[in-house]
Amino acid sequence: MVKRYLLPALALLTAASASNAAVITYSGTLQSGVSQSGSVAPLGGTTMDPEQWSYWRFWATSGDSVTAQVSRTTGVFDPVAGVFEGLYADSDDLLPFLDVYGGLAFGDDETDPPPVFGPYGDPLFSFSVPMTGWYTLAIASGASGIDPFASSFGFSVQVDGATGAPVPEPAMIGLLGLGLAGVALARRRRKTD
Repeated sequence: MVKRYLLPALALLTAASASNAAVITYSGTLQSGVSQSGSVAPLGGTTMDPEQWSYWRFWATSGDSVTAQVSRTTGVFDPVAGVFEGLYADSDDLLPFLDVYGGLAFGDDETDPPPVFGPYGDPLFSFSVPMTGWYTLAIASGASGIDPFASSFGFSVQVDGATGAPVPEPAMIGLLGLGLAGVALARRRRKTD
């Protein structure tokens, strides 16, 4: 009797939680030494709400020593940041980490006082890259103040030391094209025979 109601209830609960997942949209790809601008919703305390984070991606090679820095451009904003291995499709993928502090590395109040006056400091942290591949830098609102007139909290973000995604060399692209031409020619000859 219990099984009869338990399985449909579990299925309904799973479907309801999956429908709450927010699709992750990356704001951009970070290149080493290049500062970019971004923003998060003007809410206080979103460190445990992945749907409210700002997501950035970067490529790094195993052994790289990467430094990430987030600097507020809005005074009441208290940014916090975390780095996660890989790229993610929706916010439910990040739930095992519990909050922005649960990833590979995180930063909170390392730059104190911040360049723009506001609560606490800004994130500035370094870590050693364990595996070659894509990484996600998530930025959230920590103990931010409230600004009823702000449509978003602004920041600049930069990573240093990441090698960047490998770009195929022209010779490799030429070999690939030559191989495809050979396959097409072989198919053509097979059709005429």
